Amino acid sequence: MRIPTLRFVWESLRHPSRDGTLAAQAVRQGLSGSVTTLTDLAVFQLCLWGGLAIWLSAAVSFVFALLANFLGMRWYVFGDVARQRRNKASQAALYILVALSSLGIIQAWLWVFAVRAGFPPLLVKAAGVPVVFLWTVLAGRFVFAKKGDADDGQS
Repeated sequence: MRIPTLRFVWESLRHPSRDGTLAAQAVRQGLSGSVTTLTDLAVFQLCLWGGLAIWLSAAVSFVFALLANFLGMRWYVFGDVARQRRNKASQAALYILVALSSLGIIQAWLWVFAVRAGFPPLLVKAAGVPVVFLWTVLAGRFVFAKKGDADDGQS
């Protein structure tokens, strides 16, 4: 994968349907993931201000973040919804599996490096972000595959 230039990043962000390469999708996933994170944090804080318990606030914000990320990936990261192989319901079901597996990956990562090896949990979680990011982009290429793409979702 080449190192993206500013022009490549700009064009990838502006035209999601034109460039289906892994690099372009990763650039768009970075933006979509940022919006997802801001959604998660904003809803979490609003729930806390509304008097909800921390665990309930986290659950509600997680659901909103999942919805924001699904819509971002479906419409923006992978674009050209009319050409996508799967309908919205099957995409949503597969996406939930990807999200749960992402949660499993980060939990395993934390268990190995924070619990067993003794590294600081926040540092371990931060170090795991690229692993989950890469998994999400690669799995998303399968979930949101276009008609005519190979069965593995690669274009």
